[in-house]
Amino acid sequence: MKIRTKVSCLLLALMVALTFASCTDGGASSQSGASSQVQSLPSGQSTLPVSSEPEEALSPYPLHPTKKEDEVSIQFCGDILLHYQPVQSALLADGSYDFSPYFSEVSKLLTADLKIVNLEGAVDDSREPSSYPCFNYPSEIIRDAMGAGFNFFLTANNHSFDMRWSGLLATRAALQAAGAEFDGTYETQEQCDTPCVLNYGGIEIGIVTYSYGDNGMIVTIPEEHRPYAMREFNHDSTEDLDRLLGDVRKCREAGADFVILSLHWGAEYQDAPNATQKALAKALINTPDGPDIVLGNHAHAAQPTELHQVETLNGTANRLIVYSLGNFIADQSSVQVDKTRTSQMVSVTIRKTEDGVKIADAAYTPLMTYIREDTKTSDRYRVIPVGKYALAPTKPDIFINNADWEFCKRAWTRLQSVIGDSVPCLTGE
Repeated sequence: MKIRTKVSCLLLALMVALTFASCTDGGASSQSGASSQVQSLPSGQSTLPVSSEPEEALSPYPLHPTKKEDEVSIQFCGDILLHYQPVQSALLADGSYDFSPYFSEVSKLLTADLKIVNLEGAVDDSREPSSYPCFNYPSEIIRDAMGAGFNFFLTANNHSFDMRWSGLLATRAALQAAGAEFDGTYETQEQCDTPCVLNYGGIEIGIVTYSYGDNGMIVTIPEEHRPYAMREFNHDSTEDLDRLLGDVRKCREAGADFVILSLHWGAEYQDAPNATQKALAKALINTPDGPDIVLGNHAHAAQPTELHQVETLNGTANRLIVYSLGNFIADQSSVQVDKTRTSQMVSVTIRKTEDGVKIADAAYTPLMTYIREDTKTSDRYRVIPVGKYALAPTKPDIFINNADWEFCKRAWTRLQSVIGDSVPCLTGE
């Protein structure tokens, strides 16, 4: 009993040392913009987990359970991007919002241990919801995305400052109040400098987030907060390669066995990355201690997903580049709808081996935001697996007409052509 007590005390001391942790545990609360100084324990857990492993093998990070020992399943989805109509269609008579019907189909697929999505906009209930060019969403979007299965939100993107500094604080507070974990925007320099590391089943996963820019909204951020409010980089050259790698290394030094580098980058509405993106991504994954996954967003369109075999510090391993996931849910009106209403969900399994934690397998599932043009209610939007419905022998009941089914069929063919065959394509059945 004395040994267990000493171990628990040591771990609690380590947790306190992780002040203003950048990888924010939603169990922590934030009041008046002040961040919690200690990562919260998982709900219902009064002490840190104590295992039978030697003391030096114990993790200072709160333990998330996994379905399989020595293995973590991860799913990545693209942008939650809500223009005027998706918000209005979720409005209820009492003034609250219910987005859960939008996720009713895709939630059946969200079965991984770690499920990550990009929150493209602010969440500040002190202001009215707003659309392009400055997005502000009702906090119910966080609740309903979590209800569908998501448990980690990326917040570093070009719309992070849409509601200014107070909106950044409100978004963090809303995520924390919902019990969500997230990374990408920060209240203090210490938060920004503290590596984001998650412990899933004893495998420690680092997440590093960057955005190419902020739509010029940095000028609305008080000058003293600008150096750390969000990490930004130049996506038009490879000049920031060393800085990106430096933050990946910080994650590894903090204990990460596996590192995901999220880059909000590239040109909008393009099916393929540009030459600079390709050069930067390949330089990143070919660095022995570089990221295991380069995860892209911002194009509002799906782009290739590539699995590469490279030499790492732990020998030969697979590393993944996802140039762009696309819009997970969006209604960008008539803007290139074949692109902006479709996306990919990338599924990855990582496994602990004698040679370290490595990618065991990867695949993608084409998705689309199905929009029923005959209604403005919450029945208007559904995120659906494309293959499941495109390959049906007769028109599925979900579609109100043949034209919508034909859109789905085109999406099935187009997305496979765009994303490529480096990893398997799943139907979503």
